[in-house]
Parts: sequence; structure tokens; C-alpha cells
Amino acid sequence: MGSVLLGLNQQIKWPNYCVLCNKEATDWSAASKTNLTNFKYYVVAVKYTTQTYNLTFPVCTKHKRLCDLLYKPFDFISLSGSLVFGLILWAIFFALFHLIFRLFGLETIAKDLIDILPVVLAVGFVLFYYVYAIFLHPVQIAYWSENSITISIRNKKYFNDFKLLNRLT
Repeated sequence: MGSVLLGLNQQIKWPNYCVLCNKEATDWSAASKTNLTNFKYYVVAVKYTTQTYNLTFPVCTKHKRLCDLLYKPFDFISLSGSLVFGLILWAIFFALFHLIFRLFGLETIAKDLIDILPVVLAVGFVLFYYVYAIFLHPVQIAYWSENSITISIRNKKYFNDFKLLNRLT
């Protein structure tokens, strides 16, 4: 994984192949980062402003959906989606464990386990998804300010070609 510092107004040139698998790029995916720019708190209220920087990069059809899923957990709207996903997982695990324990005649012995285990598994899966998404981003905006941006690219070959195209050392 490599990082590169670019000017905010600099035009970015991307190699014309997928950032993940180095095959021909057929689509674009986006990464974004939001900074809190102005924060003031008063006795009763809080006032703040944010700025978001969006960065698009080329991907193949195969990896378009993966990239969109990896960036989804960090959207604000997706937070409620994660709760719904967790509730659906809880319902599936609850029904599954209830059926399995009833099938083996252990329903009365492990009643507390039937109630707690689906919650633990559902929360565990949602947390795993967030951690998984953090470490697998192919392109990340590591830092950005008023006049510069730092981009991290996981694919070493892609990173080297990116530096050559943008004449960076």
C-alpha cells in the first residue's frame, strides 16, 4: 500500500485498468471523506459545518459491486441499513437456533442460550462487516485539507503506474 500527496486542484489521471485486479476498467467507483470544518458549541446548541471530498477511480464490472459495498458502511444512511441488517440476522439466527435446539430436545435446557446467542452473532457479523470494510478499501482518502489531499492505494503495481501518470516521485 502506498500513499501519495496531491494538490487539491491538481487534475488526477488514473491508469485505465481496475484498481483491484489490473484488468480492463469498465466502470467507476467512488471514495469520499468528510471533514468537520467549523465547530462551535453554545450553552444550548451546537453549530458545525462539514466538507466532503469525493474521488472516483476505475474498476472492472466484477469489482464495482464489491467497492460499493465496502464504502457503504461509512455513509450516514447506511447506519440505519446496518441496524436493519442486524435485525434480519438476529431473526434468522433466532429461528435457526430455536429450530435446532427444539429438534434435539434441548429447548428447555438452553433457553437463555437461545435468547442471547442470536444477538451476539448478529452484532458480531455487523461489526465484522465494518472492520472488513475498513481494511479492504482499494483507494482511501487518508487526509485532505484546504490545498492538498493524501491518497492511499493498496495495489502496488497500480500505485506505481498512478505515480508515473501523475509525474510524482
